[in-house]
Amino acid sequence: GALKTSIGHLEGAAGIAGFIKLVLVLQHRSAPPNLRLKQLNPHLDIEGFPVVFPTEAVALGGMGGASGTSSLRHRKLIGGVSSFGFGGANAHVVVEEGDGTAVLTDSTATREASGSPTVKWNRLSFPFSRLSHPLVGRVRKETEDERVYETAVRRDVHQLIEGHRVMGKVLMPGAGFIELMGAHASLGSESETVGAQDKVSLGPVCLSRVEIEQPLMLPPSDSAEFASVRNVTIRVSVSAENEVIVASRHGLPGEELEGREDEWAVHSRATFEDLSEGGSSTGAMFEKEQEDLSALRTRFEEVREFDPKEYYAAAARLGFGYGPRFQTLAKLWRGGEEGKESLSCLRLRAFSERRGAALQGKESDCSNEGDCESMKVEEVDRAFRVHPALLDGAFQTAATSLLAGERSPRVMVPSGVQKAVLGSLEGEEEVWAHVCTVSTSSALCAFDVRLFSPTGRVVAEVFGLQMRPIDLSRAAPIPRELLWEVRWKAQASSAQQADMKESESSSVSPSVAGHSDVEAVRVDRPLLFLCAPAEDVEEIARLHPGSKVVAASGGKGTGEGMGGLPKEQAELVELLSGTAWAEVLYLGSLTADPMCRQDVSEGRDLGESVPCHSDTDSESVSAAAAVEGATVALECIRVLQALGCEEWPKETARPRVRFVTAGAHQIPELEGEGN
Repeated sequence: GALKTSIGHLEGAAGIAGFIKLVLVLQHRSAPPNLRLKQLNPHLDIEGFPVVFPTEAVALGGMGGASGTSSLRHRKLIGGVSSFGFGGANAHVVVEEGDGTAVLTDSTATREASGSPTVKWNRLSFPFSRLSHPLVGRVRKETEDERVYETAVRRDVHQLIEGHRVMGKVLMPGAGFIELMGAHASLGSESETVGAQDKVSLGPVCLSRVEIEQPLMLPPSDSAEFASVRNVTIRVSVSAENEVIVASRHGLPGEELEGREDEWAVHSRATFEDLSEGGSSTGAMFEKEQEDLSALRTRFEEVREFDPKEYYAAAARLGFGYGPRFQTLAKLWRGGEEGKESLSCLRLRAFSERRGAALQGKESDCSNEGDCESMKVEEVDRAFRVHPALLDGAFQTAATSLLAGERSPRVMVPSGVQKAVLGSLEGEEEVWAHVCTVSTSSALCAFDVRLFSPTGRVVAEVFGLQMRPIDLSRAAPIPRELLWEVRWKAQASSAQQADMKESESSSVSPSVAGHSDVEAVRVDRPLLFLCAPAEDVEEIARLHPGSKVVAASGGKGTGEGMGGLPKEQAELVELLSGTAWAEVLYLGSLTADPMCRQDVSEGRDLGESVPCHSDTDSESVSAAAAVEGATVALECIRVLQALGCEEWPKETARPRVRFVTAGAHQIPELEGEGN
């Protein structure tokens, strides 16, 4: 019979309403009447066609029922329902009667307790087209030099990121930035102002020199800020030079804020190469890469005492709040030289809005396998190239060595990647991660990561993953007048220096224990020397009486950094503004290990990783030098931020600051001219 005679036409819901009616018909073995049907349309020719149009309830025969033939009473009924959509989508569903005793549930505990035959759902998604990438929006601006995409953080994306909290703050994971930049790097070159998210290629893409400059924080959905703040918009600019930059601000995509570009907070940047174009040999090799999982596991020993629930509880005590979708670490193995390698099995945990506590990053009630089965994987989880939770699980695997190997573990998060090659998971919900520890220190840890499917297909490789202690304090803006640039100039030859007049060379110029290439400055006020080499402190104080010398706290090659600045910004501001300094000279780079400067002069990255299975002295020195060089750069930034912070006394002039380097640098254009 037709359900429309009872409830009318429900348009988009008509098909499911008819399906529900059919299930009820089979359950009660009775067909309801077509209401208000008195006479058939005379144009309907049903002669010889075995059909009944009931005008009253018709019993279809049942187990022990009084109606129907004897053979019908004990046979299962089969019914069908058709749906003809306005848009041309036609469907027909065939349903068979059940035996009436099965328990329809997803819970393992319920199935075992019922003692009855049960039905376990095997939910699959069959989209008519590839799902849109959730982090790619529309093109908002396009020039010859760059293309700019903007997208509001969708509700389902916000729910996903809420499962990643650090020190109570909802943060976009480092793996999310890598996925975000990789998706935009794989977009085609054709201009698409609408539907660009559907153009994301699944071919391999290579990101280089990935930098995560500052975290992207979102308001928790249970906070007052979430109710009051406007949408958060992510902007991704892709330049003609293959550079991708990620920024964000409050507001809607395309919203004009009086042209104020400083409203955008830059979070990450990288250079990229689309390996799927132009017959790239690197891309072809990556797509053919296979990992022999069986052979690989023979090199590792399973950490049997590893309990994911205990691990995530320990992570929560440390400051990491992982929701169920980011609790991907299922099993762990250790191996390699000195246990520096790890192997893990990662599974994408399902999600449900009913799990309110888990959504807030609190301890999940999904520890029971049966509970997890009742949760479903959302469509947004299937729309990524490499799901951020799975890639983050590989990074968590790296962090397990830090949690297990230290008495006082630190909260460290990804801050950069030397190189990342990304493929696509193609909807797979289980992957394996092979992680190699390259170097560790209190200021910087480096790892190499490889992600592959259960069949061995390599889907991602991350080289030189850098993890640093996180600082969630608001960064002080640097005034534009304090933005500096490096300008190289030719160094005078020895003969030219000898010809300089004695009076000019002795005009009270700040000298630093043999480093006399600093431009002369007439000093009538004291100088402030920051992070001076310990062995040179007395000599500097002798040459500049009345000046203040702050010694560096570290030592060469320690890998512990060249600290010396006050830890708190307020103390650093007080040091810089408390006295009318003639100049401030930062000498931290004179303390850094020469190996670091050699790396820079030879064109190598500070974070360049070393081979996974090597343990040579030179590699250890290079790793320590990389830490020292990075610490120097961070301290220089801290000095600039202190000069430009809001806490700087309004009536106090800012002193001139010099960052002193050591050694000569060959400039190709000036070679042969005595440089």
